[in-house]
Amino acid sequence: MAETAVIQQVAAFLAALWWTSKWLIGRPVSRWRFAVAALAGAILWVFVAFTALGSQWASSGVVITYQSPALAYFSAFMAAVSVIGIVLGLLLWTEEETDAAVDSVPDRLRQELGD
Repeated sequence: MAETAVIQQVAAFLAALWWTSKWLIGRPVSRWRFAVAALAGAILWVFVAFTALGSQWASSGVVITYQSPALAYFSAFMAAVSVIGIVLGLLLWTEEETDAAVDSVPDRLRQELGD
């Protein structure tokens, strides 16, 4: 059943592509969700790259190897994009929390800090 390896590679690729499009194209409600979604996406892309590097199936004394270096390189690139998304999500989350903290400071204290 050599088709199993190919189906696993294609299914993992499509799942990672779908997940990445959800957090990269559609903005999550809060920034910490952006970072968590990017982390999960990075893990998925590493799995896709790993499985694309080679699967073997022995049948009647013949070993069939299925591998796709192009898919592995693309998956490694997307994993790097996901890692950048993690850092960006954490920075945006920090900015969002800082703005919320500034909004909760009374006006009197803000004027004293500004002087």
